[in-house]
Amino acid sequence: MKHKFLILLNLNCFLFFCLTEPAVGMPLSQDQVIALVLKQGLKTKEIQFQFAQNQLAEVLALSSFDWKLNLESGFEYDRSRAWSPFVAANSKYERIRTTLGLQKQLTSGTLLGFEINRLSFKSEVGPSASTTSTSAIPTQASQESYGLLLEQSLWGNAFGESDRAIVSAARKNTLASDMTQIDELEKIVLETLRQFWESSVAAKTYTQAVAARGRYQRLLDSARRKTKLGFANPGELSLAQAEVELRDQAVSNAKTEALLKQENLVTALNLKPGTMLEFLLPPLSSQPTQSSAPAISQTRLLQAQKLKAEASEDLLAAARSRNAPSLSFVAKSYLSGADETDSNSFNAAMSGVNPKYYVGMKFSHSFGSDLRQEEIRNKQAMADLEKSKLSRLTLENADLLNQALRKVQSTSEIAQSAARLNDFRKAIVQELTVSYGQGRVDLRALIEAMNNELSAEVILTRTIGDAQMAQLELAALKDELIH
Repeated sequence: MKHKFLILLNLNCFLFFCLTEPAVGMPLSQDQVIALVLKQGLKTKEIQFQFAQNQLAEVLALSSFDWKLNLESGFEYDRSRAWSPFVAANSKYERIRTTLGLQKQLTSGTLLGFEINRLSFKSEVGPSASTTSTSAIPTQASQESYGLLLEQSLWGNAFGESDRAIVSAARKNTLASDMTQIDELEKIVLETLRQFWESSVAAKTYTQAVAARGRYQRLLDSARRKTKLGFANPGELSLAQAEVELRDQAVSNAKTEALLKQENLVTALNLKPGTMLEFLLPPLSSQPTQSSAPAISQTRLLQAQKLKAEASEDLLAAARSRNAPSLSFVAKSYLSGADETDSNSFNAAMSGVNPKYYVGMKFSHSFGSDLRQEEIRNKQAMADLEKSKLSRLTLENADLLNQALRKVQSTSEIAQSAARLNDFRKAIVQELTVSYGQGRVDLRALIEAMNNELSAEVILTRTIGDAQMAQLELAALKDELIH
């Protein structure tokens, strides 16, 4: 039994060495946790991939103003029968048609376009009823035209009102998405820092459990000596042995919990499996940090929601403008030329002697369903929803900040009280240990005092962790955890 106990003691001492030895463990502080999470955390990568998809909306909105190039060219062979007194049934035509167009939509609701049309043909015309008309038709010719197009919306997306509103909404939603991404990353950082503190508390608890078992072992040795000398009260040795067994169980449980917390933290930080850690903890200040809540509207959460509300108003304005009847001013100008040779055809077009102009108005409107009105009602409901969320989040965020400030104050006071309690418990154990050695105190009283001391140590460790986490939660609410 004695050899078994020594083997178990040596094993736990080795595990304690692995958990706390600086030469083996990787030093890890709060700042290092934040840096590692943002650099290589697995959840961080998921958030980045998720929000990267939100960048598409703005690009899609701006794609309405892309340059649009159209090119069509083809060959046509025509021997179709034409019921004409001038063309015989065995006439043959070969045509090459080429059309090139370039258009650009502006944010002012203006459509600009440029167009080139070219037709080259060869013909073989058979005998016809009118030899005069037949001889007048050239066997080879080219015809081309160059045109400019201007179309300006006057009603329904008047002067680009709807287009600009859609782009503005997309940009605001993208900015809101970026702010929300930072908030989500901050939540992951805070969650990992909580794991950091839980793991450090578990490691400290394990250290305390090992130390406590050593104290109880020394108490057992003292009880054995008193029993051999015949000074022990009935049951004292068995009571000490039972307490040592309880401490063995506590060490085993604490070791399992410490390794569990540490493994979870290593995984969260995306470190090499099996990495041992040494926790570098900041000291608990004797006075809680006096911190005031920032301006409510300056937090990222509310700034993002405000942008969403503004974007929904833009989409509502866009729907109202877009669903009005469409009225546009249209102007077109063409220069054309035709000749038997390509060069002469081009020179004739560029000379401007054969212009063609068009000026007019274009109107369109669809009716017969409630789609337009329903779309406007839908956008109105969306705008009202986002404004309602903004009002609610403003109040909730103010409450959370005030509650976080009170929690920082409370947990700091509790941690300081726990430190004083721990000092008192240690003093009691020291006094009773001396009295027990003198035979003036029963072993039960000393064991009870030692148990209370151990509980005080555990409480102190946990309250320090709670106080530090309260300060981190306040920093996260104030957008000070990450920038």
